[in-house]
Amino acid sequence: MVRLTVICPCYNQERFIGQTLEGFVRQKTDFEFIVLVGDDASTDGTAAIVRQYGTKYPNIIRPVPRNINLGASGNALDLFQRISSDYAAICEGDDYWTDERKLQKQVDFLEANPGCALCFHPVAIHNELDEGQDEIFPKAEIRFNKLSLSLGDLLRHNFIQTNSVVYRWRFREKDPELAFFINSDMQPADYVLHLLHAETGSIECLDEIMAVYRRHAGGMWAGASTDDAWFLKYGLPFLNFQVFKARRFNFPQPKIARNTAQGIIAAALAARDFALLGRLAADHSTIYAQAAADLKNYVALTEKSGLWREGLNWARWRCRLMTAITYGRRRERYLRKIDELETLLGVSSPEA
Repeated sequence: MVRLTVICPCYNQERFIGQTLEGFVRQKTDFEFIVLVGDDASTDGTAAIVRQYGTKYPNIIRPVPRNINLGASGNALDLFQRISSDYAAICEGDDYWTDERKLQKQVDFLEANPGCALCFHPVAIHNELDEGQDEIFPKAEIRFNKLSLSLGDLLRHNFIQTNSVVYRWRFREKDPELAFFINSDMQPADYVLHLLHAETGSIECLDEIMAVYRRHAGGMWAGASTDDAWFLKYGLPFLNFQVFKARRFNFPQPKIARNTAQGIIAAALAARDFALLGRLAADHSTIYAQAAADLKNYVALTEKSGLWREGLNWARWRCRLMTAITYGRRRERYLRKIDELETLLGVSSPEA
């Protein structure tokens, strides 16, 4: 009987996937586990490597190939629906486990502590974006200098690295909560999953480094909240997540929500992606209106103060707008587009 299921979403990770799969097959456990490897129609050699491991280790590695690319979210969410075991873990195809008894230690802990909903551990962060030293996450202060934590702690910020966690899997077939999770368009999906499990019990940290997380340019959160490409792809799902936290857990973070909306507006204007702006206004009309008003207010303040250059630099830093707000005619076009959009979308900004 399969006691634990590992899901491993991957796409074009030929450089990394072999080390990831080795971390799985080297696990030493006294229970049966399987690894569902969802290759999302990779165009490099990733799929071939996954097939080789599936042939060599058929009792552990179960390839789940895709004929078409589902995207990072679609790939992972499909794998989540295939879990029917008591426990579940996640490790994406560019990360890897370093402790061959990682799963055994975490399952043993969950067995001994039935009130625990999920347990995690620190990981080493290997930074491929620069030549700086590797880091450890989370450091003690990030997890509030505690090993036993709660849903309230997790709502303040996410201190659980995805490839470190083992869940006491709360979902079963046709579970409405699973359907909600699968069908909701929210990012980061792992944070949502942590929170949904933390509703059912405590969060415990095993203070041992047992995995490595790679930070590289191809990662989903490279450029998070700073560049236009990220806002275009993940801005609205991230805003959906902020609204979810506010509604389900009564934990609003309005500043983050408004800053995210500002970033979406700026990126969509630069890309002329009016469909995205339409979805933003339709799904989150109040936040959209406030964000649009804020953008205009920042510019108005700089004009009133006479500190145009300093004020504009502050606005760009504050809103993470990068090149979306600039000088001269482009600035005028930007403000005109805000006004046009309010008319087009039938949303008016509140008075300052």
